[in-house]
Amino acid sequence: MSPERVQLNTRDAQTLAATAYRPAGNPSAAVVIAGALGVPQKVYARFAAFLAEQGMLAITFDYRGIGDSLLHELKGSQVQFADWGQQDT
Repeated sequence: MSPERVQLNTRDAQTLAATAYRPAGNPSAAVVIAGALGVPQKVYARFAAFLAEQGMLAITFDYRGIGDSLLHELKGSQVQFADWGQQDT
């Protein structure tokens, strides 16, 4: 099992970095791991890999302005907490 980098498109046409952890066979379930505020998806990589080993498809992602979804320097960013809940869904 190797993680697969994917992109998610938000309601307002932003692109979020995501990673899919696929099981060897058909998944028994799908799990979206929405991390804690400001925590990059890489923190959840081992948990997502564990879920895939148990037969589940697991997806992690970085909210806009965090981790691999950081497009510009965070200083001076216009990203607001409300964007994560209203747009990054």
